[in-house]
Amino acid sequence: MKPIIGIVGRCQNNDGYSLIGVVDQLRNAVIKCGGIPILILPTQLIEYDNIKEDTPNKLTEEEKEDLIRQIKLCDGIIIPGGTKIFEYDKFICEYTIKNDINTLGICLGMQIMYVVDTNSDLKKIKKHNDKKSKYVHEINIKDESMLRKILGQKIFVNSRHNEAIKNTNSYKISAYSKDGVIEGIEYPLNKFNVGVQWHPESMILYDIKQYDLMKNFIDTCKNKS
Repeated sequence: MKPIIGIVGRCQNNDGYSLIGVVDQLRNAVIKCGGIPILILPTQLIEYDNIKEDTPNKLTEEEKEDLIRQIKLCDGIIIPGGTKIFEYDKFICEYTIKNDINTLGICLGMQIMYVVDTNSDLKKIKKHNDKKSKYVHEINIKDESMLRKILGQKIFVNSRHNEAIKNTNSYKISAYSKDGVIEGIEYPLNKFNVGVQWHPESMILYDIKQYDLMKNFIDTCKNKS
């Protein structure tokens, strides 16, 4: 059976309307790699796009349970890219770590893993936000990492971020760009809990290694038992 992949909803503003959804590139990538995408939504009565990132939006116990019930429907979780981090993001990330749920963090998703791991802020960077180019820079992948086994030692990636993580506590750093920006992290105690700073879902149609990364995640979710 195809695995069910829960994609954490991302807020956006569309002509004055606050929406939570998923970009089609990611939805299509999950389908192409053999998964069934479903959307994970918070049940807070908030228009997320209209509040600032640092505005308190703590979850109630009932709202946490609502998220857990959705997560339990899934064989794996994708925490996708975006612009803001909310409490529901951090709760989902923390829950997947504690319960060894297969998880792929993409761009902001990796940064959420870092925030949960270190309780630290991100740092501002330059020359890593190019939304037009298929490839922006090369990354080096460390030996004895999951990413190395899937992708090899060096690959070129896209880049769409203005912030980066500084270091980690429980996560292992598995990839760097040439200017020292951390591009990949892994939680060593779990079967598949990986964060990447680039967007593999945008590259799978023209880069077989990015397809391999997404496919490996989906296959791991399929065989989670």
